[in-house]
Amino acid sequence: MSITTTFTEGKTLTVKRTLNAPRELVWEVWTKPEHIVQWWGPVGFTTTSQQMDMQAGGNWRFIMHGPDGMDYPNKIIFIEVIKPGKLVYRHSGDDDTEPVNFHVTVTFEADGNRTQLTMQSIFSSAEELERVNKVYGAIQGGIDTVNRLDEYLVNIKTGYQTGFTVHTTAESIFLSLTTKINEWWTNEMEGTAFNSNDIFTVRFGNTFKTFQVEEMIPNKKIIWKCIAAYIDVTEIENKSEWLETKIIWEIIQTAEATQLNMIHYGLTPSFDCYDICEKGWIKFINSLKNLLTTGKGMPYKKVESITA
Repeated sequence: MSITTTFTEGKTLTVKRTLNAPRELVWEVWTKPEHIVQWWGPVGFTTTSQQMDMQAGGNWRFIMHGPDGMDYPNKIIFIEVIKPGKLVYRHSGDDDTEPVNFHVTVTFEADGNRTQLTMQSIFSSAEELERVNKVYGAIQGGIDTVNRLDEYLVNIKTGYQTGFTVHTTAESIFLSLTTKINEWWTNEMEGTAFNSNDIFTVRFGNTFKTFQVEEMIPNKKIIWKCIAAYIDVTEIENKSEWLETKIIWEIIQTAEATQLNMIHYGLTPSFDCYDICEKGWIKFINSLKNLLTTGKGMPYKKVESITA
């Protein structure tokens, strides 16, 4: 198992990790805004990308949202963009961004189907590095960021993914994922999904899945872990395939709209139920989007038998 290593020497901070993903994929998730916002920053932070011009001389403007509710505007100026092996950029401490200036070189070295990642940050002095680490947690932040990148690469390789953008608030989406599950997924729901460690069950006839809320950052992120499951489909041999899979929801609000991304970590094409589950997710994610845009979802409803 790979671990993230760091060391400092004078004014230089170096972070290294072997990523279990090909270099081309690592480059893509680092250089496309729809990917980088999913993993950038320390644990507990989320990121909103405002502008990304991935070329020498281009800028990336983004806002990091802290777990304390504070927003931290940032600006990166790209100096070298050499696909898929090297990125060089400068973090600019302009008047409207965080007062931190440093120069970063990121190298992506192919190692078969893996990638050797090295991120070297050079500050103006050893004292400045010490200050930034004390005020902003630069060393732990670097470790967290690369660890989150590795986790995202695992998810993107080993889970069903989907998402959409709607003109509504992050609060509305969060509410739909915590208190209105019965209005877009199934009206046969037991338990609650309001808080971390809550447990709830969704039923579709004899099929059911039980989840525990593993992580919750209001209006930003929710993780459900499947702790029990039964799939009532004759041709599926493993009736509890969903067990131990996780559903990860990421909510990203911008000035214009809000993006919702979902990864069903563990649900891969190797599952017997994959085709059925993929069709189900397409249906119910559309139902969720419909609820957010029109106020009316299309959840599963149990058909009651009618006798004379």
